[in-house]
Amino acid sequence: MSTQTENPSSRSYGFLSDIRAEQGTIRKQVPMLNTDLSPAKSQVICIASGKGGTGKTLIACNLAVLLAGQGLRVTLLDADLGLANAHLLLGVEPKYDLSHLIRGERKLDEIVVGGPKGVQLVPGGSGNTQLAVSSDEDLRSLARHLIGLEDFSDIILVDLSSGIHPQIIRFLNVAHDIILVGNFEATAQADVLATIGMLAETLGQATVHLVINKARDREQAVTAFQQLWNRVNRQWRGRIKLFFSGWLPQNWYVQRSINMGKPLVLKNPQSLPTQCLKTIAARLYKHHLVWRSRQVGNWGMPSAFARLSQMTAEQDGRGQMRPLPISD
Repeated sequence: MSTQTENPSSRSYGFLSDIRAEQGTIRKQVPMLNTDLSPAKSQVICIASGKGGTGKTLIACNLAVLLAGQGLRVTLLDADLGLANAHLLLGVEPKYDLSHLIRGERKLDEIVVGGPKGVQLVPGGSGNTQLAVSSDEDLRSLARHLIGLEDFSDIILVDLSSGIHPQIIRFLNVAHDIILVGNFEATAQADVLATIGMLAETLGQATVHLVINKARDREQAVTAFQQLWNRVNRQWRGRIKLFFSGWLPQNWYVQRSINMGKPLVLKNPQSLPTQCLKTIAARLYKHHLVWRSRQVGNWGMPSAFARLSQMTAEQDGRGQMRPLPISD
């Protein structure tokens, strides 16, 4: 993993700093010496936000639809445990959810529901307090079930709940890629920085892709990103790489699609928010092709859910959760 933070003055604000250079470079990868961890069949991308109301779920749902439209097998895991609502934005009515899986009442294939463009949704529980505060063992058991998603998924988008509680950090610790959603407001930026700080503490090094939502225009979004980049570069230089992955405007089409329970990219395919989402999705698609080309034998990245299932309940001196090492 590179330890050089990208300069925000660069013209390339994409999901990769230079996708063509990325594709043409063979990057040495560390072999998985821990044979207990299976190679990843699916790229797991966690989508998070420091605070609620940033539009994280809307972005996750619409990216899932766009990527599925590109021919990828896409699964959306609604991991907003206890307050899930991705099904509402996709316009589907699941009969079962993750709570039934954790309690052993249903199997994985019984709770998965088909959505627009072939997206497979794993519904999270809504209004279930027990699910929201599920134990460490429940989370590890859930992860063991979720490994089965890799049998029918190229990409698994994980829509996490807001905040930085231990469950979220565990998912972020094992993700193959991380997208944070924020906006130009001072409180939202502070929460993004808090999440990045937690990643720096638990992972040591990480690459974070930032989407700025509810911006007046692209200029305001880039300005917000530059402010965050400056803070990250001062506090975590050499530990956190921060990329500008895209932006979305504050737009009435967005709210209308939410109210109607239909993905924005299908309801208003020519709108500005849809074009912004298509730009983000196109970068994700190219990045996935690079990721998949590297998943060769034991030289690829390990299964994210296999790692999550082996998370230790031990805490370090700062009271933070540590994943089991994947190699010596």
